[in-house]
Amino acid sequence: MADDPVNYIDAEGLWRLPDFVSGSVSISTPWTGPFSWTFSASMDRYGNWYWSPIGPGIGRAPTFISGSLTANWLLQPCKPTSSELSNFLSGHGFIGAAGYWGGGNLMYSPGNGFAGGLGFVTPQFGGNYSYSFKGPSNTGITW
Repeated sequence: MADDPVNYIDAEGLWRLPDFVSGSVSISTPWTGPFSWTFSASMDRYGNWYWSPIGPGIGRAPTFISGSLTANWLLQPCKPTSSELSNFLSGHGFIGAAGYWGGGNLMYSPGNGFAGGLGFVTPQFGGNYSYSFKGPSNTGITW
């Protein structure tokens, strides 16, 4: 278990597993120019999942469809509670992502702060707005 200096695991207490994982798919067309439509889904460390129906975005990708799969951390010094993650992952949000097969993102949730992520990102550079909803049940997967 991370952050357990008493048992000589992570002696400094500075390492933690991702707070949530996210996946997204963006679709752009020749008719919409730099504008795209994005669908995303996330699962937090407590097994709760969140989804965002198609939201507007702007940016560039060399293909019709682009996507990402990232591990993310709230930008705070300690492991967030389930309610902190729920507040961050549901409601309004803004995401900027960039990468060329590997890459990262920066997320902002009004009133709840920022999160950063790293992972697989198809060639792209852009951002989008989303409104996310909490899924109806817990998946039972935790870390």
